[in-house]
Amino acid sequence: MAVSFALCIGAKIAEYLVDPIGCQFGYVIFCKSNLDKLREEVNKLEERSGAMQLLVAAARRNGLIIGPDVEGWLERVKECSSKASEILKNETEANKGCLNRWCPNLKSRHSFGRKATKKAKEVAELHGENFTTVSYPAPPPGIESEPTKGIKGFESRRRIIYNVMQALKDVRFHMIEICGMGGVGKTTMVKEVAKRVKKEKSSGVGGAGKAPMVKEVTESANEEQLFDEVVIAVVSQSPDEKKIQAEIADKLGLKFEEESVSGRADRLRESLRSKRILVILDDVWKRLELNDIGIPYGDGHGGCKILLTSRFVYVCDDMGAEEKFTVEALDKEEAWNLFKETAGISNDTSNEFYATQKAVPDECGGLPVAIKAVARALKGKGEPSSWNSALHQLQRSIIKSIRGVEERVFKSPELSYNSLESKEAQKVFLFCSLYPEDFDIPIEDLVRYGIGLE
Repeated sequence: MAVSFALCIGAKIAEYLVDPIGCQFGYVIFCKSNLDKLREEVNKLEERSGAMQLLVAAARRNGLIIGPDVEGWLERVKECSSKASEILKNETEANKGCLNRWCPNLKSRHSFGRKATKKAKEVAELHGENFTTVSYPAPPPGIESEPTKGIKGFESRRRIIYNVMQALKDVRFHMIEICGMGGVGKTTMVKEVAKRVKKEKSSGVGGAGKAPMVKEVTESANEEQLFDEVVIAVVSQSPDEKKIQAEIADKLGLKFEEESVSGRADRLRESLRSKRILVILDDVWKRLELNDIGIPYGDGHGGCKILLTSRFVYVCDDMGAEEKFTVEALDKEEAWNLFKETAGISNDTSNEFYATQKAVPDECGGLPVAIKAVARALKGKGEPSSWNSALHQLQRSIIKSIRGVEERVFKSPELSYNSLESKEAQKVFLFCSLYPEDFDIPIEDLVRYGIGLE
């Protein structure tokens, strides 16, 4: 029995000793085949990597987001292929002899054979990795991604934006409204608010403190983000409930299966209740039944807050807004600075028509939309006659009483139309006016109208 036990122990010791030794000799004996195996695995991996890169490129062209596992795999493939290529590039070292071809460099062959075997296994493992999907739909761009140039320098606007932000943090207020005449810059203002909301933290403000100056808001690390999402929908003079629902759903990445307004409203309501969301409704002309659209308000609103813009103060009362802010026209200095920046006017007061240039924005009534339209029409005009003509047109512009149209706003598109340098451009301008407000005009339609009217 003792002999049997000794033989068993001896066999086990031999197993532990012989196998590793045999493996080390295998690196020397099968060096070339190990290198060939590595080359084969690298070629297969590069073929798969090339196909994956084509899929990635196609996904990016379509605005999709590449999965982090795919990105990581491609990085590992790049690094692994580089190291494998380095081994294969120095393959000739393994074939160098110490005396002649019958006396190989055993140390070199062992080293290359060992490296090739391990790297081939690593390459094969990479080649065997699979992915559920290569790409994912990109999140919808929020309103905060839209530019809001031309507002930050206005103290009057910055003060209102600060107060709106304070009201949004106030737990007492669920609906806030920004009022002001058409063209005063309400839409630009709510876009700037949306940008700040995405960066602001909730500090549990109990009251919407009014501040005469804009102050930096200190954010502590443990404060939560004010809102998870910000969405916007344009309401306009003739509200389309389905269009409003679709605009909000697009921003949330929500796809409707329901066809009816009420069915969509139920889906939208549940989605808006599940997060802290700021809903911005732009250009509201009359009372809007929010719950019919699917915007939770009143009992069970969840974390949803509503920010409205309207040109009519009475809409604030009709909608039940708890807090409202009125946006006035720009003062003369702000109007001139905006006009000067947009038209590219220098501060050289010695030119002969500088006084005329300064008089032009005065005719726009301090309305940013009118100032920008006129400034763009006159940008690059270096002749005094152009500026004198523009000033004269603005001064004598007469508009009949049209409900909801501010005379000072009308002057700017009229001058823009007259400043267009070709009859064709003027006709395209008029074609565009045939469409409803906020309509996405197809280029093909304009071409058909142009052909139809020769």
